[in-house]
Amino acid sequence: MAAFAAGAVTVMAQANVYSLNVVGYVNYTQPAGKNAIITNPLKSGGNDVSEIFTAGPSYPNVTVYKRNSSGTGYDQSMFDPDLNGWSSPLVVNPGDGVWLATPPGIPFTNTFVGEVILNSTNPLPAGFTIKGPVLPQAGLVQTDLKIPGAPNDTIYEWNGNNGYNQYIYDADIGFWNPEPTIPVCGAFWYYNAGATKDWIRNFTP
Repeated sequence: MAAFAAGAVTVMAQANVYSLNVVGYVNYTQPAGKNAIITNPLKSGGNDVSEIFTAGPSYPNVTVYKRNSSGTGYDQSMFDPDLNGWSSPLVVNPGDGVWLATPPGIPFTNTFVGEVILNSTNPLPAGFTIKGPVLPQAGLVQTDLKIPGAPNDTIYEWNGNNGYNQYIYDADIGFWNPEPTIPVCGAFWYYNAGATKDWIRNFTP
């Protein structure tokens, strides 16, 4: 997996108004016939699966599952070879965690292309949710990625073998014990033991 941030693109209108966007791409690879929890690392159009998973046509039956708004199940979309397209619209914004199920055969490889979201507010509601970093950055979840952990908050990271690695925010030390490292495109279940809080990232290019 590799990430690359291309240079800034500046557009000047007649009124001397400047627009600054940082664009780039992220290469993501997942083993064939596996499930993983991932996030969309870049903004592309309306962030529909048809826009962000450009490799879909090469991997019939690749499926994305996104937890529904009620938290009782999943909305899903599959690349259907009979339709030559995705079975239904499904928006996956940067920071949204989703399950990605890859078909058997060869490893699934997708190149995400789009805009780097430099300023974001990613809500962490009370209870369980699936989240990932909005920014395409790998690192320690609080030291580098600045997630606002609090006592008894818990991260459940899928280990790829039908189980989870569990990380708890330890009130005695005021930090994660241990602190997990999240890869680019990585996402996880987050249990927020308190009230809703925001995971905020702000950068100036």
